Amino acid sequence: MTINNQKNFSIVIGNFDGCHLGHQYYIETATREANKIDCELLVLTFSPHPVMVLKPQQNYLLSVPSDKLIELKGNRNLKVIEIEFTRDLSNLTGIDFLKRHVLSPNLKAIFWGHDLKIGMDRFSDVDVLKNDDAFRNIIFKKLDPLIMNGQKVCSSLIRQKLSEGLIEEANLYLGRKYKISGNVMRGFGRGAQIGIRTANLDFDKSRLIPGRGVYLTKTQYGDEVYASVTNIGFNPTFGLESLSLETHLLDFDKLIYGEKIEISFLLKIRDEKKFASVPDLVEQIKKDVIMAKNHV
Repeated sequence: MTINNQKNFSIVIGNFDGCHLGHQYYIETATREANKIDCELLVLTFSPHPVMVLKPQQNYLLSVPSDKLIELKGNRNLKVIEIEFTRDLSNLTGIDFLKRHVLSPNLKAIFWGHDLKIGMDRFSDVDVLKNDDAFRNIIFKKLDPLIMNGQKVCSSLIRQKLSEGLIEEANLYLGRKYKISGNVMRGFGRGAQIGIRTANLDFDKSRLIPGRGVYLTKTQYGDEVYASVTNIGFNPTFGLESLSLETHLLDFDKLIYGEKIEISFLLKIRDEKKFASVPDLVEQIKKDVIMAKNHV
């Protein structure tokens, strides 16, 4: 694939996983620079995320591809180009990738994230391109990172904060609440047995799940949003072996198996804990619910 744009354009390249405030800062900076040279800005990204092709793993992605495109475009009316990432593509050097898939007669500038590395050689030294005749008339500009609280805002920082259960910090760097969606599946029915019904989420296993514990959340079902308490873990009181994500929606009593919900994480309220008895667990859940009601 080669970009065939009829107007003069510039381009910013990245994975943009999570489309967090650091990414938005890049795009805003690149947009201003593109306006200075009177050309359109294009955003080039990859699908699937290169990690999912080169080293597939669970519990990693901050956003699924469809959500990423929505978040990238936002209200900016941006033109986003998505390149399919394959093993063959990964075997190109960074410069070969640019020549085959980016270089175009109407390309005027390439804006480069401070930590962007592309190609099998992890190419990042844009100064090298200034000595290549193919890029003679192209402007190259490295973009500075967004600094918040003394930290460079990046996807790896947000992954770390989510894994540690530091939801408020992760949300700060994302610029929005971290969300996970999926269909409700049948669990063991223990919530109903103890009088506290929960929705057991069948989530995309490539998505990063916050660290084990109990969280204050909001859950969207249809057009309605409910205060909720969400548990992530292995339910040690019942001795389960697989990770589950279960949410209790306040003031909600519908059976919604097979239906989609979206959970927004607000705050971690406690670690996962093994209780001496089921009544002790129920008592703690009631306290969690009261906290959720007071937080609404």
